[in-house]
Amino acid sequence: MEPRTKALFSGCLALVLALVIILSATTFGFAPVGAGSLKPSSSGSLAIMLTDPPSFPQGVTAVYISYDALQIHAVGFTSSSGWVGLDSRGTIEALSLANLTETITSSNVPSGTYDSVAFGITGCRVDYQGRNYTATVDDTALRVPFVNQLVVAPSGTSTALVDLHSTILNLGSRASPQFLAHAAAQAVEVPPAEVQSQSVNVGSRSTLKATNWYTNFTQDYGDRLTIGSVSLTPHSLSLAMDNPTHDSIAIRMIVIMPAQTAVPQNVLGSALSDATVLIVQRNGSLQLLQAGRSGSLASTIQSVFESSAFLLASGASATFTYAGNLNLPAGASVVGGGLYSVTAIGNQLLVGTVTSSG
Repeated sequence: MEPRTKALFSGCLALVLALVIILSATTFGFAPVGAGSLKPSSSGSLAIMLTDPPSFPQGVTAVYISYDALQIHAVGFTSSSGWVGLDSRGTIEALSLANLTETITSSNVPSGTYDSVAFGITGCRVDYQGRNYTATVDDTALRVPFVNQLVVAPSGTSTALVDLHSTILNLGSRASPQFLAHAAAQAVEVPPAEVQSQSVNVGSRSTLKATNWYTNFTQDYGDRLTIGSVSLTPHSLSLAMDNPTHDSIAIRMIVIMPAQTAVPQNVLGSALSDATVLIVQRNGSLQLLQAGRSGSLASTIQSVFESSAFLLASGASATFTYAGNLNLPAGASVVGGGLYSVTAIGNQLLVGTVTSSG
């Protein structure tokens, strides 16, 4: 091919490709107007609800989570472009949102398909035994993929739920608490038939109790484990767990604490300094954490949340074992030994049970 002909062919090909890109973008409600920017060719309404069933230590009566920089990400763009800001910030009291949602934003956005939502956690305060404490926030920026992509139709109305799971740990003592807040989340589009007209108003609350779609969502995609069996002695632990959900679940540590009776699923004792903590390695082995006795518990637990965890695949089972002196704290007296809660923690509190030591 002659150089002039080749250049003309290349120019025509580039023009065709550019037209294809523009037409494709317009079809999905976007037209490129520069790197990392969007121009809406049509728009729809989007409301985002938030719920937060937190896990927290005994003695905590309120958890205040502050957030900002709420954004959604359009399909087909890089991780650094295609973001639509929703200009939402505020503070929620997480314990009051058990089985409830609160609408935190409602605005027009470019119509199209979105794959994730992002926001920042700017602070956390905890009411504990009548006093208010500032918690250290472990992860201040969250990007959460939608379980299924979110579609905003031209002139349509869509609603999404951000299911925030904040885990509050007391890394100090009961007398001198030191709180760490770790947040994880999942996001899903709410079925249109389940959206009440008033629920799209900012500040409105809706119940999640006895709603089939949310029950199915948490059963299929919520981070939850079931315990198959547990055996605990002062010198050994065997804990079998199953993952009945559709996603892999990260398991980071197993916490053993004194217990009087069965504890609620989302409550974890009082202070980790009073507990035996076993770190779950990436290969599933357990490592006894001694940091609570040496004063470096806070930095160690933070590093656990930042490191790789053991991933239990969807539908899989695993048995975690440890042999050696567990340095068990004194449990409630029962025949044959003390009474203890044994809890698995991943990106949130996953499952707990109460057992006696043999």
